[in-house]
Amino acid sequence: MSIKKTIHNSVDDIISQNKNKRKQAVEESLIMVLADGQLLCPVLSGTLKRSLTYEVKDTEEKTSGSVGTVVEYAPHVHLHTPFLEEAGDMNKENITRKLKEVLEE
Repeated sequence: MSIKKTIHNSVDDIISQNKNKRKQAVEESLIMVLADGQLLCPVLSGTLKRSLTYEVKDTEEKTSGSVGTVVEYAPHVHLHTPFLEEAGDMNKENITRKLKEVLEE
């Protein structure tokens, strides 16, 4: 194996490891928001609370994610009780810390 190929493979491995760490940090952050969102969610039947989920979108350039639901009345409930915004606000420091950990490794 040539030196050039060895270096290229090493760089690819480092990029892949960082991408995986980035994705894991985003996923762990979303799980924190999801858990607090479920705790703060107003409950009548429990359908909205049970329907909350998260999604991670990962590309070469960036990783993003969201917490939400497909329940059609969720926007109405959220207008009166912004429980997901509150859950996000509660976790800002934890999310920032988690992402800094990934960047510093």
